[in-house]
Amino acid sequence: MNNRNAKIKFVAQASLPIIFTMVFLALNDIGCGSAALTVSNGTASPSPSPSVTASSVARSWSTVDTFSYGTSTASVFGIAVSGSSVVTAVTGIATGTVYHQITRLSSSGGAFATVDDFSSSSNWTDSIAISGSGTIYAFGTNTNSNVAEVRTSLLSTPSFSTADTLSGLSSITGFAGSAGTSTGAYAVAPVGSVAVWTTINYTGSTRTVSDSYQLSSGYAAYPYGVATSGSTVYAVGYGKDSGSTEHWVVRSNASGSWATVDNYLPSGSVGAIAQSVTVASDGSIYVAGQIVSSTTQQWIVRVSHDGGSTWTVDDSFSDYFNSYAQAITSDSTGVFVAGNAWQSGGTNNWVVRMKSSTTGTWSTIDALQGTANAIAALNGVLYVGGQVGSNAVVRQY
Repeated sequence: MNNRNAKIKFVAQASLPIIFTMVFLALNDIGCGSAALTVSNGTASPSPSPSVTASSVARSWSTVDTFSYGTSTASVFGIAVSGSSVVTAVTGIATGTVYHQITRLSSSGGAFATVDDFSSSSNWTDSIAISGSGTIYAFGTNTNSNVAEVRTSLLSTPSFSTADTLSGLSSITGFAGSAGTSTGAYAVAPVGSVAVWTTINYTGSTRTVSDSYQLSSGYAAYPYGVATSGSTVYAVGYGKDSGSTEHWVVRSNASGSWATVDNYLPSGSVGAIAQSVTVASDGSIYVAGQIVSSTTQQWIVRVSHDGGSTWTVDDSFSDYFNSYAQAITSDSTGVFVAGNAWQSGGTNNWVVRMKSSTTGTWSTIDALQGTANAIAALNGVLYVGGQVGSNAVVRQY
């Protein structure tokens, strides 16, 4: 795990034109096993299992947005849903390494359209959220000045402006995740040269630092995901101990003040990272991420059915060479995880897994060549976003 950035934004060159956000284990630390996935005509065919399994609900997949940015590359990094509206956070490359922070919107089942294309010099998209009062929060980073920026707009009449440039927070270079609240949004970000896990609350455009955390003082801690359930907030990521080993960490303000409710480092691993969190309709807390051994990276989901007091591993997925869970969501029909699986040789595969009930089992419901970065669900409709080829893609289930 040495000399590894836990989360990087990667723009592959012509041999692999894919942008993605990922938890990344330095390739020279990974042993090269045999390929566990064969790909033909853009469709992943798992070999051996798991196979793509039909849901018990009559549902099917369709691609609802394919967005190309000129002759270059684009990728979805965030999705938020409110009523009949879906917004996506997209990074597009204009020329070279000049990035554009793009927001796209679909209303009432209509086609997606770009409602904001922003680049003060070069701006990367981090995540997106919608408040209960109908405000879109688009979180991004100016990659030239290394300044995080927040753009906002009313969902009903899109017209974006920069609401916050994060002045007063030292060395904040980007957001990792966000979630809407009734009046605003929560976002998480690492702050400072030795990263301090920071949870930020926006009420309108007013910013308040809600939580600052390191597992071991003086050692980096990175948050990656946040979710809300009523007034309770859950933030997830990793913290380094005094030996620089990364621990999977879940924090919550359920007791009235912030506390760590899960600190996980399984025996035999060299690190564990919590990537995303959701609270299911029955109140269960699901956290998706990965554990890393000396040779492999393994997708896992942990769950707590008692508000965070006790946790168990609910899904462990490693049928591919290296697999990592990227984003998790839930609605009344189940819990859904989007992530990626690497074949030996560098091919990346978009994977979506589903569990239809608390006592149900997990199955793979979508697999294709590409990268899955973002996921959102509401009222029995699931949206997954990422990149296929050089295009930003949203698929609906």
